[in-house]
Amino acid sequence: MVSFVKPVFCQSYDEVKEELLLKYWYYRDRLKHFVVPGEKRGEGDMAGIRNRMGEGGPLTNIDFGQNSVYNGYYLGTLATEYRLLMNGGNYSDAEKTEKQIVYALRFFYNYLDRCEHFWNSTNLNNGFFVRRDVPRDFLLSSSYNGYTSPNNQMFNGQRNHVDILNADLTSDASNFVGRSGNNPAHWGLDKPLPPGHPGWLTEDQQSIQGWTPIEDPAPQDPEFYMSQDEVIGYLMGLALIYKCMGDAQQTVPETSLNCKYTAQQYALLIIANICGGGNPDEVDHWKIHDPWTGNIQWDCWSFAYPYAAVGFWFSEGNIPTDHYFTNDYNECMARGGWNNYDTWLMGLTNFVMASTLAAIGSSWNSQVWFPPFCPIINGNNTEPTIINLLENYNIHTFYLLLYKILHPDIGFSNDPLPLSLSQLHSAPGEGPYKYGDDDHSGGGWAASYKWRNNLNDQNNGSTLGNFCGCDYMLFYNMYLLVTNRNYENYHYFDNYSCGNNWPYLDADGTTIIGDNNKPLGEYAFNRIESTSAILNSTRFNYRQEPISEIPGHPGNAIIKAENEIVLSPGFFAEKGSTLLAAIEPHIFWEDNFKKDNLILREHPQSKSMEINFEQQEETINSEMHDESLIIYPNPFENNIYIQNCVVGMSYAIKDMFNRTVSKGYFQSKSLCLNLSSLPSGMYILYLDNKQHPSNYKIVKL
Repeated sequence: MVSFVKPVFCQSYDEVKEELLLKYWYYRDRLKHFVVPGEKRGEGDMAGIRNRMGEGGPLTNIDFGQNSVYNGYYLGTLATEYRLLMNGGNYSDAEKTEKQIVYALRFFYNYLDRCEHFWNSTNLNNGFFVRRDVPRDFLLSSSYNGYTSPNNQMFNGQRNHVDILNADLTSDASNFVGRSGNNPAHWGLDKPLPPGHPGWLTEDQQSIQGWTPIEDPAPQDPEFYMSQDEVIGYLMGLALIYKCMGDAQQTVPETSLNCKYTAQQYALLIIANICGGGNPDEVDHWKIHDPWTGNIQWDCWSFAYPYAAVGFWFSEGNIPTDHYFTNDYNECMARGGWNNYDTWLMGLTNFVMASTLAAIGSSWNSQVWFPPFCPIINGNNTEPTIINLLENYNIHTFYLLLYKILHPDIGFSNDPLPLSLSQLHSAPGEGPYKYGDDDHSGGGWAASYKWRNNLNDQNNGSTLGNFCGCDYMLFYNMYLLVTNRNYENYHYFDNYSCGNNWPYLDADGTTIIGDNNKPLGEYAFNRIESTSAILNSTRFNYRQEPISEIPGHPGNAIIKAENEIVLSPGFFAEKGSTLLAAIEPHIFWEDNFKKDNLILREHPQSKSMEINFEQQEETINSEMHDESLIIYPNPFENNIYIQNCVVGMSYAIKDMFNRTVSKGYFQSKSLCLNLSSLPSGMYILYLDNKQHPSNYKIVKL
């Protein structure tokens, strides 16, 4: 018995559908090696680097340093993923993503924000947060901090963190050697770690880098609590949640709000904390203080106005910018200084922070300056200012897409999409990494987060290890949202069910996809189940709508997965078509992605079969299928005939939404069904003689 699976429609066959989409979901699957979603301490906190080299301690490590910046990318990736899944109608996948966002937001509330115990004070949810809170025994299965809660909804039962993070990896020591050339990461072993492939984590306290430095209340290192770049990085993630998740259904227990309004609450608390709570009696506005000594650690005055503009945006105009200043004059000075950024703003770090805040709050303006009065504003200048600051570093595209996502009513004067597409193509299929000076991912993706680095670090890297890849994932999702791509085929690729007709006519009205000239592949990183039809001519378009037959293009299908391929009842192939099915333990892309094909590396455990259907039409059903049964014509226009039936056997026809449209019993060995009233499309014919049930895909033209 095969359960009903809603078919996923084909997407227009282009470089986004094939290379970039699969690359995204490979990165997404790879992300399981960097984060454990959950409700306990350290869960929901994403590591930025794994197997960091040259830092001392074992190479079998995972690094949680600079984590609020990484978590901003993580939250943004999940929020845009949620939006795309919902737009494509993949609601169950969207629910899974939403659950991970809930866990990440709970982590901020319970552990990052409620941090005052580290300074021997009462915990508060007040917008002051620490950068990370990962216990040192996070990987110890013998410790309470080393395993998930029994209530964790992402895993079946209680699981050890180290086992989750090592999923599908091997403990073979060959995971920990450099690969070639002038590489400081040679450890006297013989075999290389594949490019971008996370290595094993060992179960010990030394494997955690960036863990919470001091467990007991005591003065803390300033690098432990929030800095301005951590604040801004996290605000970016919260902004994307707020923008993309207006229809979120799940509640964050600590706030009793959905993800959108939880993100709003967090963002407004953070901004209020930095500005001094909006209290006009506060002496030191726009400062980050050391909670132990009260000393000023970071002066945020230069960014005061864009912070206020971000608060205005998050509140949808309910909190005006002047709320954050002690008087109108201070607001005028802050705004005027912000718009005259070129007189004081220096250095890439400041350029990135400024561009992020401006993209959220749309806060750069042209102005006429009349001191001591407020500047006269002539218009929005955010887009050209982002370009002016970041174009020389080749990272302005990311911030322009961010700006467009958050402010969709503002059009582009300078189109960033062609360069964005080129940058997406240049991202490594295997995931970003740097193992040595001459051994790293290319195309400008050799850094742990591309969009905060100069050209030298993008191209050559500065830190050794495997990187999480959220810089690619968030960029890709924003590109899809800005370009309004088709979203139907945007779905989780770990387990995938497909039920399309091959070949089909592409959106351009001329290209045939899924024939011998352009074979069409379906891929999954774990298991793939197919109820597809491989036809000997083209009779459907890319939306799976029937069209006039185009002969001479027999179907050619490729189905590949890492662990299991199931051709379920309903799958069939017509005479003249071809199927290649392959099991490949590890799916990687070569450095140069070959046109129209996913490259699977050769592996001794690979198994494949190629079937050429030259003799007769093949229908794959249950093992007990009655080979003498005849169903014709298929596809049909009005009537469909069933011969050699078992008298008394029941039948049912269901549409693709699992609704029964016809049913009955066979009173003789032959049956003619008049289905002229049904709309065109695919249906499933279920036959049940109690001992040997079977089903068939039928198509009404």
